[in-house]
Amino acid sequence: MLYYGFIIEGRPWIHVKSKIKKEYPTVQYAGWTFWPVIGWINHRHVPLQFRVILQSFVAMCWYVFSVYNKD
Repeated sequence: MLYYGFIIEGRPWIHVKSKIKKEYPTVQYAGWTFWPVIGWINHRHVPLQFRVILQSFVAMCWYVFSVYNKD
C-alpha cells in the first residue's frame, strides 16, 4: 500500500498515510482470516508435490482480489 500509493501513483504523503490508516486494518484482518485456512487446507488435503502450486495459485488470486478492491 505504501509503495503503490507513494511511488507508483505519485500521491502526496499525507494522502498515502490517511489511506493506510483507513484501509490497512481491514486488509490485515482479511489476510489473518484467509491465509491460515488456506495453509490448513494445503497441508491437510493437498499432496506434497502440489502444495507450492496451490499456494502460488491462491496467492495470485489474492493479489488480483486485492488489486480490484483497492479503491
